[in-house]
Amino acid sequence: MNTITNVSPVIGGYRVGERLGEGGMGEVFRAVDTMLEREVALKVLRPEMGARAEVVERFRVEAIALARLHHRHIAAVYSFFQQGDQHYIAMQYVRGRTLEATLQQRGPLPWREAAAVAMDVLQALEHAHTLGVVHRDLKPANLMIDPEGRTVVMDFGIARVMARSRQTRAGTLVGTLEYIAPEIVRGEAADARSDLYSLGCVLYEMVSGALPFDSPSDFALMRAHAEQAPRAL
Repeated sequence: MNTITNVSPVIGGYRVGERLGEGGMGEVFRAVDTMLEREVALKVLRPEMGARAEVVERFRVEAIALARLHHRHIAAVYSFFQQGDQHYIAMQYVRGRTLEATLQQRGPLPWREAAAVAMDVLQALEHAHTLGVVHRDLKPANLMIDPEGRTVVMDFGIARVMARSRQTRAGTLVGTLEYIAPEIVRGEAADARSDLYSLGCVLYEMVSGALPFDSPSDFALMRAHAEQAPRAL
């Protein structure tokens, strides 16, 4: 794919820095707003997504909804724009490390620390759900813990667009299967309760060091979420 490094180091008023990673929708870079001198996370859509007008329009509509979210536990969306034949989303840059990296390094967390993370996420969800925005893909990789210990939820709304463009792991489902809600497995629409289920899976992992379901195949994992109770803690 064409990467951001193949074009000008200044894109849409943002001076591009180091590459932070890659996700389902494209690459992520650290950048600086040249006017406000503010650090941002600049996401560039994959060319195959940016080439589809209906997908770009969904990202634009979703960005409008996400821009309404203003909460200390949610990464803010600053802008969605096009330059040349590529499309970009500028979001709040959050210093720290993901909950996923924290669990990989430390293993299970003390219950009070795990509860504090969950409370931060619940506050973010309460704000977003009140405005009609559902995350749809809560998982440790989408939760950033900053140097002050605050948890910030990343990538609100992205899963909704990914689902509509069929860019999903299973081809027909949206979300990460280890944390997916039973109603999504059954083909029903995701709503606020789906986010709460996923957060429950994350909390289970934080305090136990294991996932509530660990099956050898995607099919078995989906069936476990839909039909089984997790192992007792």
